[in-house]
Amino acid sequence: EARDMSPIHPAWTAHCLNQIKDEDAIICNELGLRMDLVEMNKPVSYLAGGAAGGLGRGLGEALGAKLAAPDRQVIAAVGDGSYMFCVPTAAHFVGRAENLPTLTLVSNNAEWFAVRNATMGMYPGGRAAKSNQMPLVELGPSPAFEKTIEATGGHGEAVEDPAELPAALERVFQVIEDGNSALLNIKTRSGGRN
Repeated sequence: EARDMSPIHPAWTAHCLNQIKDEDAIICNELGLRMDLVEMNKPVSYLAGGAAGGLGRGLGEALGAKLAAPDRQVIAAVGDGSYMFCVPTAAHFVGRAENLPTLTLVSNNAEWFAVRNATMGMYPGGRAAKSNQMPLVELGPSPAFEKTIEATGGHGEAVEDPAELPAALERVFQVIEDGNSALLNIKTRSGGRN
């Protein structure tokens, strides 16, 4: 069902990623992927930081993983809000300077999903939940995140059409295979589980 949903459904992103990533790929997930749908069968393939890590650790975590395992694919899966907190220009610069090619997948739903989720969890019948536009949630207009990595010599793409996601993933995985970092700005549905 998710194959044709637009914006792109997170389940479709997970399915497409499963089709192309290496079996031993390392995924550093910071609110970017539905990990319950990502196939992982090899040890030391998943990094999720922790509560002490705070928002914005995903790209640095991916660089550390690539440094520790230079022969494995490393994927930083982040939301649009967490991507901005990562200080992405600095992270992409370090990746290029130290020859640490990683793939960044930005799940771009143009909102602070964690803020929405926390508010709805605490006050499901509250004023914010009943408003036409929940305060302090919207992140629009959304920046062209793919341009940030291009500024440091990496490859960036944006994808909105779910039918184009498999080919876009093929291209960015080829970029990291060739030794350069890449970013895919995936225009995705809000909420992840709907």
